[in-house]
Amino acid sequence: MMKRFGWYVPVLAVVLLGVALAVYFIPENGATPSRLNDVPRRFGDFQLTGTITGQEALSSVEKMHIGSPGDMKGAVIATYKDTSGRKVQLWVADFEDNEVATTTLLEMVEGIKKYPEMGFSAPEKHPLNGMDVYVSDGAGGVNTFWAEKNRVVYLLISQVSHDDAFTATQIFMEQYRQTV
Repeated sequence: MMKRFGWYVPVLAVVLLGVALAVYFIPENGATPSRLNDVPRRFGDFQLTGTITGQEALSSVEKMHIGSPGDMKGAVIATYKDTSGRKVQLWVADFEDNEVATTTLLEMVEGIKKYPEMGFSAPEKHPLNGMDVYVSDGAGGVNTFWAEKNRVVYLLISQVSHDDAFTATQIFMEQYRQTV
C-alpha cells in the first residue's frame, strides 16, 4: 500500500506549503464554517481569521494527497492568528470511518519519513489526550497531526517551540472536541 502513495509525499509537501501560503492571504472575515466542518472560533490566544470549506477545501486537501481522493468525504482549512503574529494553519479531512482515517494518517507518517529531503523531520509519536499525535518540523513551523474519529487533523504552528506547539495542540484538541 505504501508504494501506491510513495510519490505523493513530495507533492504533498509542496502543495501543503502552497495551501498554507494561500490560506495566509484569506481576508479576516470571521466566516462561519459549514456544520459538517465546524472549527473553534478561538483556542488559547489564537483567533480564527479565515476558513475554506466545501468543495474548495476538499479539492485543496485532495491535491495534497492525504489519502486517496475518493476516500475523503469532506474537508476544512482554517487560519488562526494571535496578537503577536504567530499563525496556525488547520487542515481537517473527513473519511468514511476511523479505520480509513488512521490508515491514511499512518501512510502519511511513513511517506514523510521516506522523503526527508522534502524538508520535514521524521514524525515522532507522542501520546496526548488519549490520542497518538505525530510531531514534525517543516514548512515554516511545527506540524502536529493525528486521527480522531473519522478525521485526520493537521496543524502547522509557526514561531513556536515544540513544547509550545504541543501545548497549543492540546488546547486546540479540547476546543475542537467541544465544537464538533
